[in-house]
Amino acid sequence: MRVNDEQPYQGFNPTPLIIIVLVTSLSVALMSNWYSNNVSMPRYCDDPETAIFHLKELMTKDRPAGDNSRIPYLIAAKLLFILPQGGEEPLDSYLQRVRLHIAQQCRVS
Repeated sequence: MRVNDEQPYQGFNPTPLIIIVLVTSLSVALMSNWYSNNVSMPRYCDDPETAIFHLKELMTKDRPAGDNSRIPYLIAAKLLFILPQGGEEPLDSYLQRVRLHIAQQCRVS
C-alpha cells in the first residue's frame, strides 16, 4: 500500500495568464481602432474645418470656449487622442496632418 498518491508539485505555469493578457490587450486595441474609424472619425466629415479650428483653439488658448458651450471643444479634443501630436511637431504641421487624416477617413467611409 502506498502512503502518498499525490503528484509532485510542478510549479506555477504563467503561460495561460500571459495568453489571456495578450488576447485582452489585442482585443482592446482592435476595438478602439474600429471605434475610432467607424464612430469617432465620421463625425468630423461634415465640417472638418470647424473641428480643426476648435482643436487649434484648444491647443493655443487657456479658455478657448470662454463662457460659451464647451461641447464643440470636447468633440475636437477627441482628435488629440485619435491622432496625438508628435513630440516636437509644430502646430501647423500637426493640424495639416489631422486635416489629411480626416480627409482620408472621410473618403473611405
